[in-house]
Amino acid sequence: MAFGRCILTSDDIVIKSPNDRRLYRLIDLDNGLRALLVHDPEIYPDGAPKIVEDKEEAAAAMCVGMGSFSDPSEAQGLAHFLEHMLFMGSAEFPDENEVIVTRVSNSEKINAHKCRFSQFFVSPLVKMEAMEREVLAVDSGNKKSLIDAMEKGVNLREQILKLYRDYYHGGLMKLVVIGGESLDVLESWVKELFGDVRKGPQVNLEFKAEAPIWKAGKLYRVEAVKDVHILDLMWTLPCLHREYLKKPEDYLAHLLGHGKIS
Repeated sequence: MAFGRCILTSDDIVIKSPNDRRLYRLIDLDNGLRALLVHDPEIYPDGAPKIVEDKEEAAAAMCVGMGSFSDPSEAQGLAHFLEHMLFMGSAEFPDENEVIVTRVSNSEKINAHKCRFSQFFVSPLVKMEAMEREVLAVDSGNKKSLIDAMEKGVNLREQILKLYRDYYHGGLMKLVVIGGESLDVLESWVKELFGDVRKGPQVNLEFKAEAPIWKAGKLYRVEAVKDVHILDLMWTLPCLHREYLKKPEDYLAHLLGHGKIS
């Protein structure tokens, strides 16, 4: 397992409340992966143990900067399906939903739960037999589109592996790890466990529609997946992070839902 090298580290990147006792560190690995480390002193109020015990408490979340807009037109729902398949075994832990037993050797703890999580993004197997079964477990909309794709002869495994190769690299991955251990310990874990993630540049994907999907003056009939009568309308808005105190989107939602704009 590779040990990733940090090319950026900063303990002053997070603007926090004076009442926030947690410590934060932002690191960039040389494979492009960016991680926010959070030390929470309330997890170990008496101090982190020198030898990590079975009751060790840490949590991690990964965000990969792609989604349904990256789906190939002939296999809608594939990005969501890929998420399912990540949990269906990896090269290091080939069994599906494998129960990992942590072990102690020479006073060193090898936490296989953390190892397994990192391997989801390093070497997923995407086994064909698991795909055929798991496609029935995704939500109804994706299930219908993926089954239709298979019936039309689309090789879902080939498509899903291409999606993984195109987008699952360090430059599109943002990781958050929170634990009671020190920031230095959390950093060492991230470098060890995620150093094998494939290298890629830091990029911000942009998706633009060539033309409006709906054309004025036309009547559209949509076949429902379920026997319900619900219409959901969604709009793509520009980034509103800078307006979070004013919440303009909440005003618009209220006007659309409870009145009319003159």
